[in-house]
Amino acid sequence: MHRPTNDGHKDPLRQLGTTHRYPRDTMLFEQGSAANCVYLVEQGYVKVSRAEEDGSEIVVGLRSEGWLLGEASALLGETHHSTAVALTDCRVLQIQLRELRDGLRPSSELSWRLLLLQSREIHDQAVRIASIGGLSARRRLENFLADLLSSSGTSSNASSQRLSPPIKHSEVAAAVVTTPEHLSRLLKQLEEEGLIRRDQGWLVAIRPRALELRRTSTRLRLDEGQWVA
Repeated sequence: MHRPTNDGHKDPLRQLGTTHRYPRDTMLFEQGSAANCVYLVEQGYVKVSRAEEDGSEIVVGLRSEGWLLGEASALLGETHHSTAVALTDCRVLQIQLRELRDGLRPSSELSWRLLLLQSREIHDQAVRIASIGGLSARRRLENFLADLLSSSGTSSNASSQRLSPPIKHSEVAAAVVTTPEHLSRLLKQLEEEGLIRRDQGWLVAIRPRALELRRTSTRLRLDEGQWVA
């Protein structure tokens, strides 16, 4: 979950919409609903998930500042394929579909900005799909925690760092595609190795740099077409 770069003063998307505040646990949009708007996260964390026919939930990803949500469904005229819920108090730019379409036609800058955001989403999902088949649950968890550190904007050279946002145990398990029981075992391993600690429901990275190095190693192997457990 890399953080897309952007400059708020120059971002053409920000000229098209209005900013709204969403308290924690508020739904931005629901799977199957009409996609009449797109959403640009300006502050906070949003969980994107899918409900399956058996009632289970699949966490598609966690989105923070700079991520665009709902644009594919809106531009294609489809209903939303997922549900987006604020994990923390959020500030989100809401853009009406008609405003986005009218802005795209004459503006190459806006079109380029949208292409970059969509490319980041495609890349993020491609890496996630590949990791499910090629990485162990332990490696997927390490990468997930490192991505949370990266999205917080805090230097990995810090001595310790609380991981934001506070995420339910079941949500972390869904995000790394494992069972809650196995996740408990993995977190215990990371604690015993001095990588993390648990503090009143929060996860704290004791050695942020170590998590970042492990994620970087995984990406290098992805680029080379090689995977290790």
